[in-house]
Amino acid sequence: MIHHQFTATARLVTIALIILPLPAISQETCGAAVTACRDGLFVTQDIIIADDACAAAVKADANDGCARIFRAATRVLRVFVEDTNGSAPLVFTDSIKEMFEQFGISSFERDLYDLSFSPILPRNFDGKIDFPADSPDGSDIQDALDLLIVTALEDSAADLQAVSEATVIRLTANELQSISGAIGSTSIEIDYGDSKVLEFMILLWKSQLLFLIALDLDVDIDSYTPRTTGILIQDDVIDANPDLARLRSGASSALADANQANRDAVGAYLAASNFIRSEVDDQTDDLLTIEPDQLQDEAEIRIQLAALAGSLDTPTSILNTGTTLFDEANIISALNTKLGTNFDNQGAVLDLGLFYDRAPFDVRDVLPTFDAGNAIDDGSFPDPTFGSVLVPEPGLLASQVASLATLLLILRLRSRREF
Repeated sequence: MIHHQFTATARLVTIALIILPLPAISQETCGAAVTACRDGLFVTQDIIIADDACAAAVKADANDGCARIFRAATRVLRVFVEDTNGSAPLVFTDSIKEMFEQFGISSFERDLYDLSFSPILPRNFDGKIDFPADSPDGSDIQDALDLLIVTALEDSAADLQAVSEATVIRLTANELQSISGAIGSTSIEIDYGDSKVLEFMILLWKSQLLFLIALDLDVDIDSYTPRTTGILIQDDVIDANPDLARLRSGASSALADANQANRDAVGAYLAASNFIRSEVDDQTDDLLTIEPDQLQDEAEIRIQLAALAGSLDTPTSILNTGTTLFDEANIISALNTKLGTNFDNQGAVLDLGLFYDRAPFDVRDVLPTFDAGNAIDDGSFPDPTFGSVLVPEPGLLASQVASLATLLLILRLRSRREF
């Protein structure tokens, strides 16, 4: 697996390193063209200024890998922090600011590097959240996701796909301190491998959003406020919205785009892995590294990703690689309990392309039921194969089915320090 360079193992300093020659440290390839872009990010910390400067640098030289990496980040951040109305005066789905205002949220100042802000929500005299009657509904949010975020992610991925293997950025100690507040931070090297990991994450995010955009999520959000009782998923959400999670008009296009994003994401990860594994320069200051004692685990991730990528085009056996990352027996037991299946002594054939490309189906038809505590009722999935996407395959080892769940957990649990 890939680690952030600040992990303890990545910072090993021994007497041997003092007396033995170190591999050469890669030199930065960035020129003066990205100076204004970096100043906007790390000095003034104004994302709008930074993004405009990065855009100018890319326009001046589309092959400037440093400018491309910085622009890939600033164009996505800009969507969330730009405090302006959209270009269409009668539409509020083309601006995050206008979306918040439609919900009655007027204050949403955020730290540039901390998007987990806490907006001030409108409340009634009893202190209950009470959105205005004309608040955006679920479909409005989907339109905004598509128009604003998916578009930014597509452009960001295109930036990163233009980065060459020769590109090297060195973030200085002062630049790191400006965003982390950590005094004494050393410089960090960002190279092609790091850019491909970022591309991998961006493409997965894009795929997930396109999946949500393909489904009917047109829920009247303000009808759920104010409330004196909790919301029941089964009664208040699923049963109250009979079209919820069915495919929307245009879903096939969104799902096809999501499928391609999945393919591209796997390609980006494998390119990152190949590059990082082949590096011969000093790795102690690299942003992302693969630790020697985790080469086998990371190799397993590569195998599982290749299997997932194959399943996007044709039914693919989920292979057993003897993972030690998670307790496979417990994963299988949980799957059997929740899905109502019996995967003992057998694996599965995964066919994700069936849903994404060849025969999309209404997700609502495979939804389970939920109890009064909003937990899934055991064995309540009407179709444990999810429309033949995950089909038991006799003759394979039981742990093989766990590999899919294992991989999904790996991808979701990796933080910015380890993914």
